[in-house]
Amino acid sequence: MANDLATLREYLAIAVRDTNAETWSTAELDDLVRWSVARLWPRHSYQYSPTSKTVTLVADTYHYSLPSNIHHVARCEWYTSGGDEYGALDGAAWELVGDVDNGTAQLHVAPIVVDQGGILRLLAYTKYDTTTHLIPDDLVQLVLAYARAEAYRRLAGDRQRFTAWLSRNQTQNISINEMLQMINEAETEARRLKAERKTWQKPVPGRQG
Repeated sequence: MANDLATLREYLAIAVRDTNAETWSTAELDDLVRWSVARLWPRHSYQYSPTSKTVTLVADTYHYSLPSNIHHVARCEWYTSGGDEYGALDGAAWELVGDVDNGTAQLHVAPIVVDQGGILRLLAYTKYDTTTHLIPDDLVQLVLAYARAEAYRRLAGDRQRFTAWLSRNQTQNISINEMLQMINEAETEARRLKAERKTWQKPVPGRQG
């Protein structure tokens, strides 16, 4: 099953024992899921297919808008439309400039490369999301731990909501101190899961200066 927003929301509702959305609204659970997925960056990231993101060099043009949804570029491979491969560019021959997070970043390419023409193939990464770049199954527990801790924090800070939640979970009879313990346990689980796995991004080739 794809780990999209609806699926992760259902998992979270089960984890916080609120499958009927009586304590947290559906919109609130959605926010918790989206924010928790966003927290994965940059330790965990989605890597594009090596051939899916390219930039065509144009004479006398040294700054290029990045293909959509790129947040990190580790390497630029240079080739021609005829299929000739020149290999990876040296790190001093290109750089990202501008604001990547706000979509204004550009790829700055050295004139000596641009003047020879060709195409750049970008080894690129982006952030996981809940619509297109979905998390793999082994990150689901981490996302739920983040979201569960935040959900419980909101519950502990709203006595009326906490009382209503407790009345629907009669068998637990949880005190506010026990709720704080549940928050700590969720945060501890998140730290443990975060330490267990990392998606390594390839390092950018060394630069001068």
